[in-house]
Amino acid sequence: MIRKKRFLASPAVKEVLSHGLFVLALVLLCLGPASAQSPNRLKMGIMTGGPKGTYYQFGLNLKTLFESANVDLRVDNSKGS
Repeated sequence: MIRKKRFLASPAVKEVLSHGLFVLALVLLCLGPASAQSPNRLKMGIMTGGPKGTYYQFGLNLKTLFESANVDLRVDNSKGS
């Protein structure tokens, strides 16, 4: 019998994903009523870490996701924490 290896994420990856999902759920919850009231595109901005970091890529992924919800999300990088 061959056992499949299960992918075990590190605690840091789990923490980033859980925080990211929480922020995403919170933002989408807040945007629901706003996008229903106005046919215009909503403009928002988010500050992330450096351009080579995980949080910047996460911000770019959010930007792509928000485009389908009629939201213009500006992703600004910073020098980190």
